[in-house]
Amino acid sequence: MTVPNSAGPDTTAATRASDRTSDVKVIIVGLGIAGLVAAIECHYQGLTVIGLEKSPEIRVLGDSIALGSNATKVLHAWDQGSVYRELLAQSDDVAAMEVLNPAGKLYAIDKMDGYGMGEGMIIHRGTLITVLHRHAIALGIDLRLGAAVTEYWETEDQAGVTVDGRERIAADCVIGMDGVHSRTRDYVLGHRISTHNSGLAAYRSCFSAELVANDPDAAWILEEVGKRDRMRRYITDGGLGLTLATGKRGQNIIWQVWHRNDAKSAEFWENTTQARVEDALSLLQDWPIYPKIAAVLRHTPSGTLADYKIVARDPIPGWISSQGRVMILGDAAHAMSPIAGQGGGQSIEDAVTLALCLAQAGKSCVPLGLRAVEALRYQRTRLIQESGNSIYGQMRDPDWDAIEKNPEMIKFPRPQWIFGYDARRDVSEEFPTVKKAIEEGSEYRPRNIPEDCQYQIVHDYKKTVST
Repeated sequence: MTVPNSAGPDTTAATRASDRTSDVKVIIVGLGIAGLVAAIECHYQGLTVIGLEKSPEIRVLGDSIALGSNATKVLHAWDQGSVYRELLAQSDDVAAMEVLNPAGKLYAIDKMDGYGMGEGMIIHRGTLITVLHRHAIALGIDLRLGAAVTEYWETEDQAGVTVDGRERIAADCVIGMDGVHSRTRDYVLGHRISTHNSGLAAYRSCFSAELVANDPDAAWILEEVGKRDRMRRYITDGGLGLTLATGKRGQNIIWQVWHRNDAKSAEFWENTTQARVEDALSLLQDWPIYPKIAAVLRHTPSGTLADYKIVARDPIPGWISSQGRVMILGDAAHAMSPIAGQGGGQSIEDAVTLALCLAQAGKSCVPLGLRAVEALRYQRTRLIQESGNSIYGQMRDPDWDAIEKNPEMIKFPRPQWIFGYDARRDVSEEFPTVKKAIEEGSEYRPRNIPEDCQYQIVHDYKKTVST
């Protein structure tokens, strides 16, 4: 199998479809963050896209999501930066995360390098999804809501799906970006994957700051409004912790309580019917700072609190079907622990890598293009997927005396190989090598991970600012 040679994809800006010629047709299943970014990137590379989403509407569930600088590099390239600027204007303005004990004593100030304004961003998931969907529609991409995939199929030169048991749609490949409960993954692997109880769950909510503004006992949370947003993380023994923040420049209150899961926790954002604020507060009632915190959390409106179960998944052996034309990416392929802070970022890296590799491979070599994506992405995402335990272990049982002497111990890791990564450049530089390895049947060693292939808790990211 051979692939047409190319000078490589544009590493500075996304190329409009009208400037490219390609007859590769891609079906994307699932229109969350990963699927929408993939649809947009594929369109910019001149590919024909059909996006399918089983929900009848684009859902705006959840609270804030952190996108590192490795992810926002991708968004910055679109439409001369206009999409990035629109998102930035609606993101949280957090300069640092304050790390405190349950008495409210400050031990560390963790600057938001890699996530802060002009680098990455912290933004409400609903806002991100809404802007991505609106941009995709403006580009004229064929997105179909209320389209549930009921069957997958492949031939030697095509792949496709059946929608709602009736409509059969064919393409050159099918990409499942349908999340942690992926049906595409079941097809690719031939079975459902097992999950492990991590023992953790998190109460999570986001609500309007107007609800606390007139409460003198709760208004302290808004003391920096007009200046910046503020994020505080209170942690104690046994993994119990509280993150409490303002968002969108003081318009929102966001909070999370990490705790040992129970029978009521579930791995769905829709799990708001049984979650009760009083249950979350009961976990914190022995904290010296409890009265101050409870005054804020009690304003959480009914139906806005989820008790989200953190489920552990082992890396799966591969992402591509045996016939080579159906692939899974994003959470469907490598669901991340929220504490890793890279779930959205790695899905976005997947999306741009997919689009660029398919554009490079061309219609005659779509299976090779998908194999190139897997070769470039598998080891990188596996390391980051497995990092959750290391990061959580750093915070599970804090030694406050040691932390007081060395605050770096409790700061969130910022590896340069993650936050300084440029997916476009990686594909541009590595695709010829990957292509050759696939054609020759030789091993490809990715250059987007540490040389020793190990995840280390380090803080060597070199801050750069985009405008």
